[in-house]
Order: sequence, then C-alpha cells, then structure tokens
Amino acid sequence: MKLSNSITGQEWKTMKLKIFFMTGICVLASQLLVMAATAQNRNPTLDETITLRLGPFLANFNATVKAFGQDIKVDENITTDDVNFAIYGLWRITPRWRLEAGYSGISTSTSEGLEESINIGSLTIPAGLTLDGEFETEVLRLALGYAFMRSDSSEFGVDLGINYTTIKESFRVSIPGVPGGEINSLDVSEPLPTIGLFFNYAFTPELYMTSRFGAFSFDIGDIDGTIFDLFGGLEYRPWQHAGIGLAYLYNSADLTISDGGIKTNIEYDYHGPLLYLTVGF
Repeated sequence: MKLSNSITGQEWKTMKLKIFFMTGICVLASQLLVMAATAQNRNPTLDETITLRLGPFLANFNATVKAFGQDIKVDENITTDDVNFAIYGLWRITPRWRLEAGYSGISTSTSEGLEESINIGSLTIPAGLTLDGEFETEVLRLALGYAFMRSDSSEFGVDLGINYTTIKESFRVSIPGVPGGEINSLDVSEPLPTIGLFFNYAFTPELYMTSRFGAFSFDIGDIDGTIFDLFGGLEYRPWQHAGIGLAYLYNSADLTISDGGIKTNIEYDYHGPLLYLTVGF
C-alpha cells in the first residue's frame, strides 16, 4: 500500500524554519538559565571593587622587655579581655591587581608589686614597691598585591608593601623620698618592608574564606628583628553587599633596638578573635 500523503517542498521549508526557530529559542533559553544559575552561585565578594572590614578585637597579649640586662614581663597582671579595634580595606584595581590597607593595635598596662629588688640601669628598685608599666603597639599596613591564580570561586597571590610599626613602652615607680618619674622608656616608629601571601575562597554564594600570611626580617638603622602576621577569617553574607565575619588575628615580633649604645630587646605577640562587619560595593 502506498501513502498518498506527501510533504511538499514549501511545507518542508516551513517546517525547517519552525525547527530552526524552536531550536534557537531552546538554545537561548538554556544559555539564559546557565547564566542566571552562574550569577546566583557566584560569591559577590570576589567581584567587589571596595571591601571594608571593621570590628572589635579581643586580644591576648604576651611580652618581655629586656633592658639593662634585666627581664621585665610587661604582660604581668594585664587583663586579656581588653577590647581593641581593627580595620581592613581592600581596593581591587583590576580583577587581579589589588591595594590593601589595614590597622590593628593594642594598648596595655600593668601595675606589679615587686617581690624582690631589681636593677634598672644604675637604679635599684627595692622589693615591696610597685612598678607601673605601659606598652603600646600599632601596625599600619599598606600592600600592593597580584592574584596570579584566579577563578570564579578562588584567588591566590602575593603582595609587597610597608608595615608602619609603632612600639612604645615606659616604666614608672614611686619611691619614698624620691620624686616620681620615668625610669625607662622606649618610643620607636619604623616603616618596615613586608611580603605576604593571600588566599581567598568562596564555598557558597554566602560563605567566604579570606586569609593572609606575612613574614619579614629587617635591619634598618637602630632596629632589627623579625615580624610575623597572620589573618584568617570566615564570612557569611546574608545580603549581597553586607555580612558578618569571624577571624583570628596573630602578630609576633622579636626586635632589638640600639639607642646610645644601649640595647633593648622586645619579644611580644598579640593574638585573638576578631568579630567584624564587612561591606562591599
């Protein structure tokens, strides 16, 4: 039996146009769906031009100052629940080039009753008196970085910059019959070179990890030593351009300062959790 119905040439052309048209619509629709899914799954933090992080820093502090051959524990009787603030800013000049600035610092004091006499220079402080000490350090960092590995969910790179470090310490004692005053003080501010590595990773559109490690050794003028710093944080973005983060901040130094032929050695580290707000645009 032969089929009597057949498709004419015009009908075939019309059918081909319909098939081509429908195929184009399906391809376009699928592309739009993929783009929409990609946009929804991409963490906005990696694309922000400016990102700011600010919050309270709950510091734990340990320090030893060795001056005139004496070891003095600066952190004796210092409360570790003092709240300081830290702030960090990031400017992505291009997707790979970045400029980052940050500030953190701590200011502590101690009042220690001496169980035995100590010598500071030519002065002997007898047991039973109270030695008051203050210690302050601030670090302002500015660094230019380049992400030599970058994807939709991560970036890894190196930065070079300057840490402007300020270190202040002073000791005072009240001795009966002797006017009070400073018996030892130190005030040093130095711009120090720094090199570091950074790695950032977006687990989900809302969950983001940021980290940086820096280390540098130097011998500049009257000061030489080694400084390490570490920042690692996890951020949650319930909103596209704002969220909260929890980080751990660590800074450690071993410095030797020569002043007028007298050497003072300072070893310190301060570290602790940082709870912060993050905003970007």
